[in-house]
Parts: sequence; structure tokens; C-alpha cells
Amino acid sequence: MFTLSDKQRVENSNAAIEVRDTANGEVAVAGIVGTDTVVIPGFGKFPVASIKAIKLRRAVAPVLEVKEFDIVAPAGVAIGDSIEVSFSLKTSRYQVDILTQKGIGTGRGFKFNTAPLTAITTTAISAAIVAAYGSYKSQFPISDLILDVEAGTGATDIKVSLTAGNESVSVEKLEIRKTGQGVASSLLLKIAEVSPETASTRVGFEGAGQGKFLEESVRMGSAANVDPYGLNTATTQVDLRGSYTEVFFALEAKDFLGKDTATHNFTLFLNEGNMLGAGQAIEKLATVAEVVSVGNALVTIGGSTDLATDGIEGTEALVVGNTSLTAAGLFIAA
Repeated sequence: MFTLSDKQRVENSNAAIEVRDTANGEVAVAGIVGTDTVVIPGFGKFPVASIKAIKLRRAVAPVLEVKEFDIVAPAGVAIGDSIEVSFSLKTSRYQVDILTQKGIGTGRGFKFNTAPLTAITTTAISAAIVAAYGSYKSQFPISDLILDVEAGTGATDIKVSLTAGNESVSVEKLEIRKTGQGVASSLLLKIAEVSPETASTRVGFEGAGQGKFLEESVRMGSAANVDPYGLNTATTQVDLRGSYTEVFFALEAKDFLGKDTATHNFTLFLNEGNMLGAGQAIEKLATVAEVVSVGNALVTIGGSTDLATDGIEGTEALVVGNTSLTAAGLFIAA
């Protein structure tokens, strides 16, 4: 009997995934057939013939956001004025606890000012902003300031790049205004992003199958694995720096009376750092998917270069990013 908490498992060791034949002998990748059984000690035994659906999805690396903004001059700006620069940042849930103390979790940002302007062209203002951020960084040399600011593609552009480890952060908006004495300040002016995007810009992506996401979303709460004197959890802890292939499969089985048939869904997260090599756990399960796909309309390995357009991801079993592959060997090599 599987509970909800028992139906998902993180694994970091190849020893945790076995394929055995009808004589209980362990089977190598090349010998896997439909009469074999997938054995995961402490999790379950899954006859290949009972698997009705299966999908493996490789981890996708995160991408740091890079944006460019086309600077314009605030109305009434004059030589000797300073430009106040205000970045508003937003972030996803898993980093909020870390970043709220930096004023990011709630969508707020930070401000800095340029030196008094010696010229008021948009090119001069853009250069002043880049120089001011360099000065701002030098005041906090050991702090993670989340982003870098440098000259953009165009003469009036600035490029804003998120720094490593901040893949979940996005620049929500950039605003500037002139500042001076008394009533010399102006209202905030929102700066438009460069459109269309340039070759140097990137859309940020938090990644998929990353350990820092799994650590908060995968719960290993069965009675056995929370007992410090029970199941050894050394191989089932999430490697926060790791990348994981996600394996989903659905098993059709009779109830304990042998009368009614029920479908049970299971999800595994397998550490690619330890389990992605030839003949290792991920290739074993990818090969199981190949076997299951024979004569099964719910599992296909036809290959696609654009799953979103083809609309066939629901059946494709070996998925890497937005494409699917036709063989277990290609899947682990991607």
C-alpha cells in the first residue's frame, strides 16, 4: 500500500535502481525485456508489463536574465543635476526568504545616484549610470548586489545582467529621475526595454530539475525515512547543487483481493551527477520506457524537435528541453 508521501523519491545512488528478471537475477541495460521488474529497495517493485505510462525528463540548466534599457533624458535635466536610478526586482518563491532582507522578495528594489552630470545627452546619461553603478558596487565589495550594469548595444543603452545564483530574479522595471536642490527633483520616469531584443539579451529561466527546487517541493515523509533508526536516507537527500532527471510512471495493478484494477502514479528524481552514465540508473529506466512503448499508444519515442508546436509531449517518453529523443543512449548523451 503506497501513501502519497511514498509515491515520490529522490535518489543519488545507482544501487537504488535495479532491474531483475523472472529468476531475480539483475539485468544489464542491453538485456531489459517486458517480463523484467524494476526494483527500488525501500520504495517498491514494479513489473515492466504493468507500467502503462512513463516519461523521463532531463534537467534543464537555469539561464540568467539579461535585459537592455534605452535611456532617455528626464524632462528639464540640466548640467550639474544628478540622476537617481531605481531598479525594481522580483523573485520566485524559493528565494524569497533569502532576498527579502535585500528588499527583493516583495518586488522592491534599490537606488543609487550618479555623480553630477557634465553633459545632458542621452549617451552621457547612460555612461553616467554605468559609472555610478561601478562606484556603488565598490562601496559593497563583499555583498551580492544581484545584478551588474554595463554599457549596452546602442550608445544610449545600458545592459542589466543578473549574477550567478540569482536565476530566479527578474528586473521588473527601471526608473530614473533628475535630482537637485529643493523642487529640482522630477517624477520617476520608467525606462523602456530595448525591443526587439538584441543578441546580447536573454530571457531568464529558473531551470528544471534543479536541487534547490526539489529540496522544498519533494517531501520524503514516510514513516520509514523520517525514522533516524530506520531507512538510511543518505542516498535520498536532495543535493542542492545537483541536477535531477525526473521520471514519472503509472502502474496498473490489482488490489490486494485481486479483483479491482487501480492506477498508481510514481515520480523519481535521479541525480544526473551520479546516475547518467552508460548502463547506469537513468539509462536503465529510459530503456524500460523503450520497452513499454512497443504497442502502447500512451508511450511514444518518435522524436520531436518542437514539442510545444507538435502537441505530442503527452505521449513522448524521452524529453530533453523542448525536444524528444528516440533511444535511451541518445537521451543520456544529450
